[in-house]
Amino acid sequence: MTTSPHFARAGSKIRQQVVKTAALLLATALIVGTGLFNSLGAATVEAGSGTLVAMLIGGLIALLTGISATQVGVNYPAEDRAFIWLRRFGYPALSFIAGCSYLFKGILGAGVLALGFANYSAQIFSDLPTSLTASVALIAATAKYIDAFFQNIRGEAVLARLERAKALARSLQS
Repeated sequence: MTTSPHFARAGSKIRQQVVKTAALLLATALIVGTGLFNSLGAATVEAGSGTLVAMLIGGLIALLTGISATQVGVNYPAEDRAFIWLRRFGYPALSFIAGCSYLFKGILGAGVLALGFANYSAQIFSDLPTSLTASVALIAATAKYIDAFFQNIRGEAVLARLERAKALARSLQS
């Protein structure tokens, strides 16, 4: 039995949509789960009875940030980070600050994850030193994060060159 090319394309698009949706849901679950399991206990110790208020304020800030980023993404559809958008809008100094913040946020986030990983590992393997496990996990996560960061920068440079080449080709054609 053969299928028409139309149905094959439709099936491919559906599979791509399912994969994108599954990836989005998995990423969301990882972010929420990591935040809850790694930081809720420490936040509760510090905030005490104000934990719920602190969570509501943090959730409101995250919601407003998400809405803002969504609006920029809809109006400027590209898979870019905020620091790239700032540069494109003509704010190079703010773009640099946002890029550095993004880099340090990733490193600090990796530190929180490494410490959570080490604490959970210490409960499973009692002879495993927490500080050593956290240090190794932090070094590995940071190395991977910095590598991905610089790959993103190289990718942006290549895309910028391609855009300039397309513009030059269009100008030569007219």
